[in-house]
Amino acid sequence: MREPAPTLLAGLGALLLVGALLTAYQVAGTSYNPRRALLETQEGDGTGLVGVWRQVHHPPRAAPTSPSGTAGDDVLQRFAWATRYINETRGLGLYPQWQCPDALKIGARPARHTPDLVGTTCEPWLSRHAITLLHMLLAPGTAKALEWSTGSSTAWLLAGHVRSLVSIEHYAGWAKGVTEQLESVFGASFLKDRWTLHHVPPEPANSTLMEDSDVFFEYVDAAFLGPDQLMSFDFVSIDGRARAACFTRALRLLHPHGGVLLLDNAERSYYADGIAQVPRHWLRYEAANDEDTTIVWVSRHAQEGEQQVEA
Repeated sequence: MREPAPTLLAGLGALLLVGALLTAYQVAGTSYNPRRALLETQEGDGTGLVGVWRQVHHPPRAAPTSPSGTAGDDVLQRFAWATRYINETRGLGLYPQWQCPDALKIGARPARHTPDLVGTTCEPWLSRHAITLLHMLLAPGTAKALEWSTGSSTAWLLAGHVRSLVSIEHYAGWAKGVTEQLESVFGASFLKDRWTLHHVPPEPANSTLMEDSDVFFEYVDAAFLGPDQLMSFDFVSIDGRARAACFTRALRLLHPHGGVLLLDNAERSYYADGIAQVPRHWLRYEAANDEDTTIVWVSRHAQEGEQQVEA
């Protein structure tokens, strides 16, 4: 697929475009200039991957407002900051898009999945604004992440968004192809220190029941994540098979305060039982469009009488 061009949402008139690019605006007290951001290039991210990954119109990572607070408190503060940023840039007709070398483009997208709606093959295959939110929530130097499914999200997370990543994949051929692509760009030694891939096939292996919790029992259970892994992950992505069943396991593995939980294709009615398990007092952001709905939650300790908050 061709490399995506720098992105400005279609349909903006010339006057609005000029105004959006020239106007600096305030987000939670931080000045941000869209024109400067569109011209800047971010190379690497403290990972030694200079030249591998670059962003067009990259959003700033929000700084915690209370340095003395816990890591979980920092994530909660960044959530409020980030959702405001997303809403304001969306109103200006701007969105961030990451670009990568051809060697790191993973998978394919149907023509209707345009970059303004969902991530490209250089990015997670999620709703566009969910990708921006993840970038602003995850701490690249310390975040410990888990994902059900592998692909372009794996590369994006490892390229400066998390410190370590565990991936669970049911399809051996796909897992092999993704591994080979990542090794060709990142190098085996880099991946050895940061990435663990588990291939867990369904039982029986030729089953076509993609959402059956019995067929994918071992895949969901992820027994290789022992008791010491409970409540230890800063980010958990549910984007593979048997997603409703994955919620039970994910909620036990996610950090209880400041952990980030993601579900893609949340518009599918058969994920409702999984969604219903998420505590209602957690923060929630729903990034929805005509092609995809991605929900991002941030865990938090309950307070008496508190209801779930939606951005």
